[in-house]
Order: sequence, then C-alpha cells, then structure tokens
Amino acid sequence: MRHDARARLPWAAHRFRGQPQAAQADEPNRGEDEAGGLGDGCHAEADIKGLALAQLDALFAKLAPMAHYFRKLENRMHHECFPADDELFKLVEQASAAMHSLAIHVHYQACEKVKQRPKPK
Repeated sequence: MRHDARARLPWAAHRFRGQPQAAQADEPNRGEDEAGGLGDGCHAEADIKGLALAQLDALFAKLAPMAHYFRKLENRMHHECFPADDELFKLVEQASAAMHSLAIHVHYQACEKVKQRPKPK
C-alpha cells in the first residue's frame, strides 16, 4: 500500500510536482530573490510551530521507526563488541541520538498543540 505524502505532508508537496529539490551546481546564487523569498519558491517563513497537529503526527509516525532502527543497530553493534573508537560505531551512536532527539522534539511540539486547543464546555 502506497501512502500519499501530499495529503499528509502538504509542506513537502513540491517534491511531487517535478520541481527540483536541491540547488543545481550551475546556479550561482541561492540567496534571497526580488520578492524577499529564499530563492527557491519559498516566500513565507515556515517553522515547526506553523505545522498542524496532523502534520506533526504524520512526521512523528515516520521518524519514530527510524529512531527505533538506529537504536537497535547501536545495540547490535554494542553486543557484537564493536570497539568504542570505531568510526562506524561512533556515527551510528550519533545518528541514533540525533534521530531520537528529533522524534522527541516533534512529539513534544504535537503535545503543545494539544494543550493549546480550547477546552470543550
């Protein structure tokens, strides 16, 4: 079953419209354009506080399994006795910590959205 990311993550919809995702090597300047945007089609500032609860939930649903995977990989490497100074082991540790931190940050933002909802009377 294929998930339609455009419906759940509208802020990522440009990826599905055939627009380039990253700057090309021949593009000299990716700074602000004449309209005050970022030069990549973005004309308004966006941050995590502007995301809807459903968007945060969808993002967390994608991040949590990734964080779990890195944690399991880190544990496997530890049990297989990878040396603590091994380059790959260090990178996996860093990735595991970063994914966990990112998933928890998104989850806490969703909790804040729920707390901001008006209480039913």
